[in-house]
Amino acid sequence: MEYLYPQTKDQDGFFGTLSSENTLLQFLQDRCGKENFRPRLDIVETLAAKIIGIDYKDAFKVFTIGGTNGKGEVALNVSHQLTLNNVDHGLLMSPHVFSICERLSFNGVCIDHEELYESLKYVLKQSDDISETPSFYEALFLSFLYLAKKKNIDTLVLEVGLGGKFDAVNILNPSYSAIVSISRDHCEILGNRLEEILSEKLGICRAGVPLVTGVHLNYLKQQINDYAEKEQFQVFYSEPRDDYKQSNLEIVKKLIELSAHNFHCKSFTSRSRGQQLSPRDRAEVFWTFGSHNPNGLEELLNSFRNSNQKFDRICFSFSDRNEEDLQVMLKLLHIYPCVSKQLIFLIDDHFKKVCKDKLKVQIQQYNIKQTEFKNLPILEGNTLVIGSYYLIGELFKTQFLRGENV
Repeated sequence: MEYLYPQTKDQDGFFGTLSSENTLLQFLQDRCGKENFRPRLDIVETLAAKIIGIDYKDAFKVFTIGGTNGKGEVALNVSHQLTLNNVDHGLLMSPHVFSICERLSFNGVCIDHEELYESLKYVLKQSDDISETPSFYEALFLSFLYLAKKKNIDTLVLEVGLGGKFDAVNILNPSYSAIVSISRDHCEILGNRLEEILSEKLGICRAGVPLVTGVHLNYLKQQINDYAEKEQFQVFYSEPRDDYKQSNLEIVKKLIELSAHNFHCKSFTSRSRGQQLSPRDRAEVFWTFGSHNPNGLEELLNSFRNSNQKFDRICFSFSDRNEEDLQVMLKLLHIYPCVSKQLIFLIDDHFKKVCKDKLKVQIQQYNIKQTEFKNLPILEGNTLVIGSYYLIGELFKTQFLRGENV
């Protein structure tokens, strides 16, 4: 497996300096607020019509990739195959881990801070004469569309941010759709039952547009089939696999196969949002994975157990969610000592963080160490970092940029 994001314009600079990153984030938050889900499309539709034109819905050839776990990995691999087949395209992903610039890339290369800042200024200028500004996420999506038009890009790979029906990317009509998996996540928005969650994600589907999916529970497949019959689109199911990465690759292969007869899957090694990284001039290795719900975490730990991969420690921190899911995830970490016997819960002041009081009993029961990011010493050996992508990024800053002139 390759642990690679799209390339950066400055590989040594990790998407530029920390100061430029913080300045850009502060600018975006000052204008649009912090990143929170907004279940409406009217503002982003109005601005897309101004930026792209009234035919914005069908202005691009679009791969829309939704689901709970694995959608980022599928989107990244579709993009990689397009690059190998010399297809000019853009890739939109969310959230970011190390830099906001990760979210927008073209032909396998992320944009830089300056380009993103200029495109955001243009997008926000277009909102001056409407009643509301776009949200944080909507502004980034509209900047992506603006840059795609400016660069004469007509093929887009879009990772759905949250849900599907009311996600900003859903203002574009897809040419190909995928629902990678269905699990319980963001239940306060999407509902607690898998049927409710699937209903929201099916909102990305369109009549006559093929859907590729890795959903295999029979009652959910029946729900998909009923919806497909009603809306008149074809469904392709990937073969069930024990390894979730192989299941994701099956989806990628089918999407590429559907997209054009002269496309071929080349160099088909899975690319993952997970990273295997080493700080400069140091021997330790960090493995980072955004496994932030029970199903995703169990699949990840199983894959490491089956490959006999071991770590000196697991550092974790989750965004806020219901207590039942948090308890299940801590129990999973505890019952997989074959992966690592040392667990460290990272405490942070990020506004999306979980309240540590929700985990108090399990932390004591499982003898889990707690520490704040700023107090975490330099770690030696192999460290697995899991949980919210936002919080993985904070660990990156404390470990990789410590002592650097940023």
